[in-house]
This record gives sequence, C-alpha cells and structure tokens, in this order.
Amino acid sequence: MNNRQSYTAVKNNDKITALYCRLSRDDESQGDSNSIKNQKTILQKYADDNGFANTEFFVDDGYSGTNFDRPDWHAFYPKWKKATSAPSL
Repeated sequence: MNNRQSYTAVKNNDKITALYCRLSRDDESQGDSNSIKNQKTILQKYADDNGFANTEFFVDDGYSGTNFDRPDWHAFYPKWKKATSAPSL
C-alpha cells in the first residue's frame, strides 16, 4: 500500500480512524492505479472490512513524501499525537 497509511486519532474526544492519502506529482506518471480516488476507495474498504469506524480522510495531493511540509499532514499529525493507546495501522 505505497503512499497510504491509516492511524486512529482523537476527534472531539471520540476516536476516529484517520485515513491518509498522498500523491506526489512524480507519482502521477505511474497511472491511475495510484490516484487519490483509488487510494481513498482502498483505504475506506479496508477500514469497513476490519471494523474501523468514524473514518476521516487527510489528503495531500501533489506533495512530495520527502518532507512533512504538507497541509493535511499538519492537520492530521496533532490529532494523532493526542491519541492515547489508540491502535495505528
């Protein structure tokens, strides 16, 4: 599952399953199989099939994975850090 990660974090004192998608401009040359739409479909299906509820997507489309200067990463990371004993996938 290249470029896809899922973490459980805290949202308004309720646990969420955070689904993170990223596609850099360099990855676009690999075709539609790496698209954000497909990543979201795969992650949502995995969450549904494995009982992970309250999903929330964090998407950085067009950002390099070589650094963490990505808007939705910055939105996601503080929520993940607040999670206490929450499972991470």
